Amino acid sequence: MFASLFDFTFSRFITTQLARVLDALAMVASLVYAALMGAAISQEVGTILGVIAGIVAFAILLLVARVLIEMTIVLFRIAEQTRDIAATPNRMAESPRETVKV
Repeated sequence: MFASLFDFTFSRFITTQLARVLDALAMVASLVYAALMGAAISQEVGTILGVIAGIVAFAILLLVARVLIEMTIVLFRIAEQTRDIAATPNRMAESPRETVKV
């Protein structure tokens, strides 16, 4: 993975390798933000509403982060598969075409 950081031709993608780390960081960041938000709301409105708001905020942030990471991975996989398809020889050109006689 470290060699991919210095690949200036961008032939290997590092984002797909970092997906687990990015997901863990998103989970920790969502938890911290939700805890701070829940604490702030609990001081203003009440403890129960603060806890509920923190849980809801955590779930929403985690869901959004997960969807964004998955979308990014899908885009990179499409790019990799497109590169592989472009690298294969054209099989249609090799096979003889059948002509229909009228």
